[in-house]
Amino acid sequence: MNIGCEDAIDFIKRWDSPQTIFYCDPPYPGTDQGHYAGYSLEDYQALCNSLDNCQGSYILSNYAQTIAPDSVQKVIEIQAFMSASKDKTAEKERIEILYICDRSSGMRGDIAKIAKTPDRIQQMSLLDL
Repeated sequence: MNIGCEDAIDFIKRWDSPQTIFYCDPPYPGTDQGHYAGYSLEDYQALCNSLDNCQGSYILSNYAQTIAPDSVQKVIEIQAFMSASKDKTAEKERIEILYICDRSSGMRGDIAKIAKTPDRIQQMSLLDL
């Protein structure tokens, strides 16, 4: 396992192979991004293009956007409640989206298991799968 703290597109280029699975959790365009402020829809499109053109499998998380990778094979909506907001007293319902593409030809049982998850679920941990 390699965990990087660098530009996702550079990371994908460096580690891309048919055996690789990328989990990408970029800043969410159109939201308060805190110290990631400035991540745009154009940046997100570039990440989607990189995922479309890589050899590895991927899971991309975000809120619903007008853009998604063309290579997506499965979409899972996760109903989550967020309390990390300016108004700490109110929990907000959010629908997180996982965009999944398994290019492993059966080599990666972990992503195959995730791909069998129902299309809409309540909160989950990828560690539970």
